[in-house]
Amino acid sequence: MKILIMDTLKFPGKDGCTVHRWELVRNLSQLGCEIHAMAHTNTKPEGVCIHLIAKKGKIRYIIQLIKLIKQYRYDVMYSRNIMISAIGLLIKKKVEIKISA
Repeated sequence: MKILIMDTLKFPGKDGCTVHRWELVRNLSQLGCEIHAMAHTNTKPEGVCIHLIAKKGKIRYIIQLIKLIKQYRYDVMYSRNIMISAIGLLIKKKVEIKISA
C-alpha cells in the first residue's frame, strides 16, 4: 500500500506530534507499506521516501503536494492537521484516492 504523510516529517523532539509521525512512518514501513513523506531536511527514517520541500511558502507546499499526488497516485493520504486534510480533500475530488485524517 502506498501512503503519503501530508504533514512535514521532522526528527522527533519535544513535540508529541513529531514523535507520533516518526513512529507512524517507521512502523508502517516495517509492515511493508510504501511510505512517502514531505520534509524540510533529509531526515530519513529507514524505508521512507522523503520529498524535500522549501521552508518558505505555503503555496509552494500546496503545489508540491498536488504534484506528488498526481505523480504517485497514493492509496491513502494521512494528516493530523485539519487545514492540510481539507487541502487533501479538495485534491481528492480530482484524483480518486482514500483520505484518512
